Amino acid sequence: MPPKGSKRAVPEQAVLPEAKAGKKAKAKAAPARAQDSSLMANLAANSCPGASTQAITLNGAMWSEHLENVRVFKEQCVAQDACQLCPDKKSFGQAYDEKMALESLEASAVDQVKAHWFSKPNGLDQQQVTVGVLQQEVGSKKMPAFGTWKRLSAEESVIAFFEAAGAEAKNVEAGAQDDQLQKWLAHCLSCPVLIRVVAGSQEMEWVAQQLREDQTQLSFLARTPTRRIFDVMQKREAMGVSYTPELLLELYDQKLKLSAKSEKLTRGHVSIKIY
Repeated sequence: MPPKGSKRAVPEQAVLPEAKAGKKAKAKAAPARAQDSSLMANLAANSCPGASTQAITLNGAMWSEHLENVRVFKEQCVAQDACQLCPDKKSFGQAYDEKMALESLEASAVDQVKAHWFSKPNGLDQQQVTVGVLQQEVGSKKMPAFGTWKRLSAEESVIAFFEAAGAEAKNVEAGAQDDQLQKWLAHCLSCPVLIRVVAGSQEMEWVAQQLREDQTQLSFLARTPTRRIFDVMQKREAMGVSYTPELLLELYDQKLKLSAKSEKLTRGHVSIKIY
């Protein structure tokens, strides 16, 4: 059942265009994530300005690969009118904050989600994809346009979906004739989402974190100690001169209910420094 304050929405069905045909592809092989320094530097400058060097080093290649998977998937199977509604490298519900998304990623979780749910064409129904809509948008009766919805739920689920679907699209791009691509497209176009009404843009970050804490059945999506450090550092920076360990701990207590499996935050956690 959707959480209180959420509404379930299913995008309208669309006519599925035919995937490009060609010769049968060779045996499929998952490409290794390349650790290309120039690619990651380009990522920092263009896709996620302001992301920390540590986050780019840990997750830059994976994030860039995700953008490429989305691009090739759209290019090979999504109707042109859909492509024109949002940028080529954006998925159907991009992260509410790409900098925060980059710093939250856990590569091992992507692999686990992909192996468990997306070894063959499958939808995101069980991933509880959630998007945030501002209260003022609801009040003015102006819902965000298609392609601009901001996703609050975990990045790993969507990245895993597009990693699997993108691999199929690359086979078609290479000349394969494969009806599996149309199945991936059908799941993408009929993805159910939960709509959370959020008081303001700053609250989106806390709602996104709470969603991770609440997904206890998907324990591998939980915030790891390393990711928690990134989160603490970001919040300390946002507080500026008003930061004190006590105030930051109080903020966490007010905004976030940690799951039973999460390590309790202490003064030592929020006082840590990374250089």
